[in-house]
Amino acid sequence: RLLEPFFDDDVTLSDAAKTLEVKLTTLLYHVTKFMRLGLIEITKEEARKGKAVKYYRTTARSFFVPFDITPSLSLKHLLAQLDKPSEDIFNREIARTLQEMSSQWGIEVFTDKPKENSIIIAIKRKHEPRTSEPGFDPSEPAFLSQLGDLHLDFVTAKALQKDLRDLLERYHKKQTPKEQLYFYRVGLTPVQDQSFEPKD
Repeated sequence: RLLEPFFDDDVTLSDAAKTLEVKLTTLLYHVTKFMRLGLIEITKEEARKGKAVKYYRTTARSFFVPFDITPSLSLKHLLAQLDKPSEDIFNREIARTLQEMSSQWGIEVFTDKPKENSIIIAIKRKHEPRTSEPGFDPSEPAFLSQLGDLHLDFVTAKALQKDLRDLLERYHKKQTPKEQLYFYRVGLTPVQDQSFEPKD
């Protein structure tokens, strides 16, 4: 996160601190360390009255950090740490959308497979039929939050993987600044442990 402002253009520490919303002294401490490690360099200096203004940039367009030297206890923990900011943004914005739509939200607990002792917990509006999905009414905002399981053969799974990527790339190419901004999350993974218990 602290390296982010330095990737694109030459930037002063004061401008980078404003972008990151951190104190200049805090950023200076980290940039000094980054320079010692060879991650950031001074690209130019502009002479001004008093002290010259220095501009900084990363020394490469990307950096690889081996998992073994991260503070994460497991790869699962590392993924959770990397995903957390996006997850927080998604949950914040979908909660805001739901609140604007109605104040009658609650939790519904039900089962579609009583013999398997499996229950489903879902957010529902009061008196809303289970068959209806929030957000698909033409008058409501477009949003989707869905998690489930699919039984696919390998070829079909690879085709779905490609279709999802191609679909998102197509919409990325059509973006204009004047359009409504949407945040999305899409995931697909094979399942080896079907207990679905939270384990490391």
